[in-house]
Amino acid sequence: MQLLKICAFILICSSSALADPHPMRLGSHPFNGSVQPVTEDGVTRFEIRNHECSSRKYGDGRGESDCLNGNVRSSLTAHQANNSSSWTYEFQFRVPGPIGYSGWRNSHACGFLPGCEDSRLRIASWEGNRLHNFLYMLKLDSRHGARFLDQTCVKPEDLEEWSTFRMEVHWSNNDRGWIRVSCDDRVIHFREGNRTAEAPHCYITNLCQDGSQKRPSRVLTILGPVMQGFGHEWRKRGKPHQFTDFYADIRVEMRNIVFTPEATLYDDETSNAVRELQAHLLALGCDPGPVDAAMGPKTRDSALTCRNMSEFSLPTEINAETVSQWLKAYKDYHPL
Repeated sequence: MQLLKICAFILICSSSALADPHPMRLGSHPFNGSVQPVTEDGVTRFEIRNHECSSRKYGDGRGESDCLNGNVRSSLTAHQANNSSSWTYEFQFRVPGPIGYSGWRNSHACGFLPGCEDSRLRIASWEGNRLHNFLYMLKLDSRHGARFLDQTCVKPEDLEEWSTFRMEVHWSNNDRGWIRVSCDDRVIHFREGNRTAEAPHCYITNLCQDGSQKRPSRVLTILGPVMQGFGHEWRKRGKPHQFTDFYADIRVEMRNIVFTPEATLYDDETSNAVRELQAHLLALGCDPGPVDAAMGPKTRDSALTCRNMSEFSLPTEINAETVSQWLKAYKDYHPL
């Protein structure tokens, strides 16, 4: 028996030694459950098992842990971005087996998600460095596949194939922020001139306190599946226990994980269009702010109000995708 234990120990140590370092200097999350992420041959494999959680205390004085709150995770973490910085987050992912979880109807998600159909399972998240300060999540369930906010990233039937997720963002606590999210080169979410360090879907089960401006100074990236539980007050909610049950081990694989600083919203052509629009508005006697090729609120408001453009068929928003149309309209109908 003793010999068997020694052999098992050697086998475990050998397999750990053979594993590759995790990408981007990411490390295993301190509150992972029974299965740690493993990276081999460029692929990081994650696995969570029903109710198999970490009892390690969070250490913030609340006395809480994942087991107390019903959370089960297998994640990588460590990458932090400063607020007011711009980043590109890109990785490929797939789900090689069944997802034994179909999501749930969440009354808090009404008005945010069609039919209020939500998921407690996330496979990537971006979190501010304040308590209950989640900003964005890539969620997963068997009915909707992978979703970012209310947009489908990957359909359920395509989850076993590799898909590319890409998020370009300028983190900001003011309206100079922007974000562009694409899946397999298809843009599914684009916003400009908004506070990207505030959650657009802010409700309690998204670990966000509605109406509370946290103003984080850093944003943490976490990759890998996390099944969120019902919290330590599960009895008050009429639940049999604190866990969200799923009926098969959930496995997620990721590869080509790359985080790159200095993301840019505009290519050269778009930057030139913004600069030209600013100069045109200035010449018309309006105030678009500095001619700096940055589409801030002042430039946007100036373009919307400098002249009456309501009779023309123009997009309602002025952003990186539409600025060329607005520039052409001003040059055609209000030439210098």
